[in-house]
Amino acid sequence: SRAETVSLAKRRLEVSEIPPAMAELLWGKAQGNPFYVEEIAYALRDTGKVLIRGGKCELAPGVDLGSLQFPDNVQGVVTSRIDRLAPAEQLALKVASVIGRTFASHLLRDICPIEEDKPLLDRHLDTLVTQNPTTPEAPEPEPAFSFRHVITQEVAYQMMPPTQRRALHRAVAEWYESRYRADLSPFFPLLAKHWSSTDEAARAI
Repeated sequence: SRAETVSLAKRRLEVSEIPPAMAELLWGKAQGNPFYVEEIAYALRDTGKVLIRGGKCELAPGVDLGSLQFPDNVQGVVTSRIDRLAPAEQLALKVASVIGRTFASHLLRDICPIEEDKPLLDRHLDTLVTQNPTTPEAPEPEPAFSFRHVITQEVAYQMMPPTQRRALHRAVAEWYESRYRADLSPFFPLLAKHWSSTDEAARAI
């Protein structure tokens, strides 16, 4: 409902109130889709269209929400939010999307295709949690993260060219085969999934 839409936006932004114009935009665009509500609210925050001060959400000076152009579907909003991340953060999110809905940070680090990004990966993961596409799933000593929604994972995955996706699927499969070579049987379905996304169907079989 409209009231639940406003309540959800306030919880996600951790504020006690939002401007009436923002409530109208959220209801008009999302029409009750909770994930769409969240993504629009985050997009307004990330782009500085709304400001959070003292636990309240306010319109930025001179902003007319009625004149803003938003994508007509949630995938478009998610894409625009990913595009605003720094290149290294975008890459981390895209590589994670190949691993799966839940991903371990040590696996992500090991298959990261840019060596210079690996020492900064923890910082990038912190940013992704702060910006909300991901959420912590398991603590140290082997921290893991999850995509907050499968749509975010799918959008990040589709933003990569097919050749890059195939190379990353190969890297994931080879990582499991190396790490668990003493007994691969628990990972047969996972290995089949990743090898079938490369150009080596025989390995999948």
